[in-house]
Order: sequence, then C-alpha cells, then structure tokens
Amino acid sequence: MNDKKNNLELFYQLYDKMFDGQKNYKSEIDSVLNFYHSFNNSKNVSKVENVLEIGVGTGGHLLHIYKNASAVTGIDINPSMIQVSQKKMDDLKVSNVTLIAKSIENCNLTYNRYNLTYSLFNVINYIELSQLEVFFKTIYDVINSKQSKGLFVFDCWNGVAAIKDPPRISYKEFEFNNEKIKLELVPITDLMTQKVDLKYNFHYEPKLEKAPYLYSFTQYLHTPKEISFYLKKAGFEIVKTSKFFNLNVDANENDWKIVFVCQK
Repeated sequence: MNDKKNNLELFYQLYDKMFDGQKNYKSEIDSVLNFYHSFNNSKNVSKVENVLEIGVGTGGHLLHIYKNASAVTGIDINPSMIQVSQKKMDDLKVSNVTLIAKSIENCNLTYNRYNLTYSLFNVINYIELSQLEVFFKTIYDVINSKQSKGLFVFDCWNGVAAIKDPPRISYKEFEFNNEKIKLELVPITDLMTQKVDLKYNFHYEPKLEKAPYLYSFTQYLHTPKEISFYLKKAGFEIVKTSKFFNLNVDANENDWKIVFVCQK
C-alpha cells in the first residue's frame, strides 16, 4: 500500500473524531425535514417515503435521517466512506438504508422516485462548474414531484464570499482519551480559476512521527449566480437561498456558507 493510500485510510478513520464535534448533523437533518414537511403541509406525516442523500461521507447525516424515512438511498463516490457508513448502519441493524459507492450519474436510479433529496457538507464544491449541469439534471430526473412537492436541498460555499475573503491557514488540535490529532489546513487559492486546493497536514498520536501525514483535495468557488443558472437550466425552481441552516434568513454576499432549497 503506498503512502498516499495510507494517508487517505488514516484520514477516513480519524474523520469522525475531527468533525463530529464541529458539525451538528442532527440539527441539519431536523432543519431539512421541518422545511420539507412545512412546504408539503405534511407535518402530521411521521416519515418521508423515499429519501436520497448524495455524498454520505461517514454517515453522520444517515444516523438521523433513517429514523424519519421509509427508505433511504445514500451514495458516495468514495468506497472507503461507504464502508464506514455501512458499518454504522450494520451495527445499528438499520434495514431501510441502501448505500451505493458510485457517482449519481452512474447509479441508474429510478426516475421520479425520491420525495426528498439532499447533499450536505459542501458536496457541490467538489464538482467542476462544467459538470454541474449534468449533476443537477440527473438529480432533477430522479425527484418525485407527483406525490409531493419534491425538494432538493444542499449547502455549499458561497463563491462570492470566498473570493472577497479567501480561506486562510488554520490550526486545530483534538484530544480523545490517549489520542491526539494536530491539524493544519493550508489553502492554496487560485481566484482566476475559482478553485482552492485544501491541504490537510496532520500529526496523529500515538502514531506521531516527525513528518506529518498529508491529505488534500480541491474545491471550486461557484458563485450563487452560477449555481442558480445551472439549477434553472436543469429545470429546478429555486425556492430560496438562505444563510447556513437558518432557512428563514436570506443569504448575502458575506455569508461563507449558504443553503439552496429547490423544487422540481
């Protein structure tokens, strides 16, 4: 196994430890469900019939959505992430979640099936601008608008805010029993191409070594106007663009994190 793969596997193992304390998965799912039921006048309905999650990661959102849905399909292009999520579902003996390690374009999902679709934790920013149209159109096709007002909800970086105030180097430390993680995030931003390479340098004890482990990926700084253009081109109506999970407040150019709520 090469060093790069080793680093990836270690990063996935530590992912929950680093991010669970910073991200309120339950609150985000509650916000999505509350908006869905309010929009559909279905607050007396205990469960959404069919839910699709795009980019499940390590399953943080799945742990809260499966109790509120009859059936959930979760997809992620990363098989290692799917394995982590599947183990969580298996440990809890969850039977209404199906996980797929593919991109949505390659899943052959049933048309007009999903009443609620969501994609959280900046999944949209992993996708190049030239690929957004196909991505949104694929989602549009699988949303069910016959039995309910089919919604697509996603969060993302606001490219305008990120260009005005580019990401900076940050440092964090995490301690769990006898384990310690020292994390340095180094962003390399190219405003001309509207993208940022994020490099995570992390020391992990008890496996602390002189040289840090490295994990890196690229995110794209799409502006709300660009995202809106491709959503509408795919056929979506944009219900609202709000501050990050404050769905009653409209987003502005200074909000780094924003949420789109769209209807088929």
